This record gives sequence, C-alpha cells and structure tokens, in this order.
Amino acid sequence: KVGRDLVEGPGSLGWVITGYLASFAWGTAAFTRLAPVSGGRRMQVLGLGLLAAAALAAAVAPNIAVVILMRVVQGLGASTLAPAALASVARSESVAGAAAMRASLVGC
Repeated sequence: KVGRDLVEGPGSLGWVITGYLASFAWGTAAFTRLAPVSGGRRMQVLGLGLLAAAALAAAVAPNIAVVILMRVVQGLGASTLAPAALASVARSESVAGAAAMRASLVGC
C-alpha cells in the first residue's frame, strides 16, 4: 500500500527500510552503553512510547518523506528495548525476575 500511495521515485521505498535499519543499528550500539547508566525501566518506557508514537505518525503520513523520518524514529525507539531489558535483568535482585525477563527477551 505504501508503494502505491506514497512512492515518489524508484529508490524512495528502499529508504523506508534503510532508514529503520540504519537507525536501529546505530541506536543499539549507543543505547547499549547508555542503558546501564540511565536505568533499564526508564529506557524501556521511553523506547516503547517513541516506537508507538512514530508508528502512529507513519500511519497517517501525508508523503514518503514523513514515512521515512518516522521509520528512522521507530528504529531509534526499537533500539532502546533490548539494551534496556538487559540492563533491567542485570539490576534485578530476584533470580526469578531475571529469568522471566530473559525468557521474555529470547523466547525460551
């Protein structure tokens, strides 16, 4: 649907994916260093809020430039989640709580 409604040129749809992946990769590296310092729970809430707000904005975007920008913001929001969750596990005082958090991250 995005390809039919908003694409302005042959390369613009590729930037929707590239913007997300590039910001996710950069953000994961940056937030891995920041999460233990700033606190995992705070970063998780911030990341989920950023991800949800950007997804909503991308859904109602009037043109492809806004979609690309919101995908970059989504990538940044998503990149906070894994480092923040791991920081929460590292600070967890309960072995059961740490195991539950790990299981929610890796699915086992």
